[in-house]
Amino acid sequence: MKKIILTITILAQAIRSMAQEMPWFMEYQKESTYKGQVKEVKEYYPVMREESELQDTDYHFYTYSIDRKLLSEYINDVDRLCNCKCYWNHRLDSIQWYGDCYHVNYFIYDINNRLEKIIYNDNGTYDTVTIVYNHMGYPISTIGDEYSEANKPWFSWYSYGKIKGMGSEHWYSWYEYDNKGRLAKSISKSHTITYTYNEYDDIVEERIYNNEKFPTEAKRVFTYSYKYDDHDNWIEKYRSDKLIIIRKIIYYQE
Repeated sequence: MKKIILTITILAQAIRSMAQEMPWFMEYQKESTYKGQVKEVKEYYPVMREESELQDTDYHFYTYSIDRKLLSEYINDVDRLCNCKCYWNHRLDSIQWYGDCYHVNYFIYDINNRLEKIIYNDNGTYDTVTIVYNHMGYPISTIGDEYSEANKPWFSWYSYGKIKGMGSEHWYSWYEYDNKGRLAKSISKSHTITYTYNEYDDIVEERIYNNEKFPTEAKRVFTYSYKYDDHDNWIEKYRSDKLIIIRKIIYYQE
């Protein structure tokens, strides 16, 4: 289970946004959501304002083709003393972890170009997870040696293609969206989180409620402000608890 937890933790970093409602394994076909023709993005988190601090922090580095397809992804994790290289060919082929967390993930696709299997190679020990789809082509469960019946995840979908919920016997999350298709609320057993957006569709407020103790009073509130470039992509993100994320974006010449 350690390999799967590590993969989920890195690929769906909550620090990038707490509104990560998609199943982690559906990130295998990424397209640029940036405005303009983005070539490279390097995202540092969390950092101090001084430029000299950037070399000693975690970062993600992405490259995109001119038709907006993700070409490569590199993850540097300082705390775990490891880093990750994702190999893409318009879809994710493999992920190789280096350093203290060395292992390799391979991705197998079916004839409909859907992710079918993930093979984990941990120093010669192999495990396989198979994705199960419904008649609409949406994943509804996974099957694998590392999942007991109690831990096997499930996924539920709205008819218009947004995920409605996911969970297992011991945990769950449900999702609601606003009229622009943005995540408006996520509900788990212990917490409810609501999201408010600005005119650029970036989150400006997160309100976190404790469902067991204070379901009607926000336990924590985070507010966000941004600095944008000429393409209206944010390049600095400030959270009210002093956390800062910095992006360096390079564009194709237009």
